[in-house]
Amino acid sequence: MALRFPLSALRIARATSQQTALRTLSTLSPTPVTRAEPPKSEDAWRVSNYSGSHGGLSDKDRIFTNLYRDGDWRLKGAMKRGDWHMTKDLVQMGRSWILSEIKAVRPARRAGAPGFPSGLKYSFMPDGSPDGRPNYLVVNADESEPGTCKDREILRSDPHKLVEGCLLVG
Repeated sequence: MALRFPLSALRIARATSQQTALRTLSTLSPTPVTRAEPPKSEDAWRVSNYSGSHGGLSDKDRIFTNLYRDGDWRLKGAMKRGDWHMTKDLVQMGRSWILSEIKAVRPARRAGAPGFPSGLKYSFMPDGSPDGRPNYLVVNADESEPGTCKDREILRSDPHKLVEGCLLVG
């Protein structure tokens, strides 16, 4: 079994000096990543002071805005971060409009299989049964892939994104 390393790690490993390694690291991110001073309180595990940019991704482009637990995970904290904003209006737009928007945006890697479009997967759900039986939405947060812990952090830190998404898709 061969180990795979990102190309950036190979560039750093080939660096002939520390200065070359730092220069290589600085070219990996389009925006410089600054580190904040570590907090000096009992909440030292929290990342409460950050530069507003995480590895070149600005805060306005982040989907999960509380993964570093710098905000409250409860309803009030989620609403302050913009969760549940216009959810009622979106639900009232109807199922077909929501599906067409999801298909147009093509969210990556949230449908189970890599490369399988989420909008296509959601369109397989029936509109309703003719005899009145309920339909169910099943959320699978299984992390059976080796070395992944992404789902549990989303559920712990930003649970309202999941609940709001279930409401929209269901």
